Amino acid sequence: MLEGKRIKMRFPAGDTNPKVEKILIELIRGKNVSERISKVFELSAITRKLSMRAITRSNPGLDKSELKLIFIKHQYGDDMFNKVKSYYTKSKND
Repeated sequence: MLEGKRIKMRFPAGDTNPKVEKILIELIRGKNVSERISKVFELSAITRKLSMRAITRSNPGLDKSELKLIFIKHQYGDDMFNKVKSYYTKSKND
């Protein structure tokens, strides 16, 4: 379907120098699919760690499970937070 066609890539940040942006895009295009996927997982893990570190620093008195609940609320919203919290509460009571 898209074989042989180049899709125009744009970074969402408007503050990247166009020459640097072009180099970054070419670096990404030079990677094979498994390298790209690996980089996505790596960046996702870094993002999760940084988020948890910020939550931990902002809430020094909370235990690990409470910190994880805050993370869930920030990342996945109130609905998921309420479901997970309900599950944790139910599990502790059983």
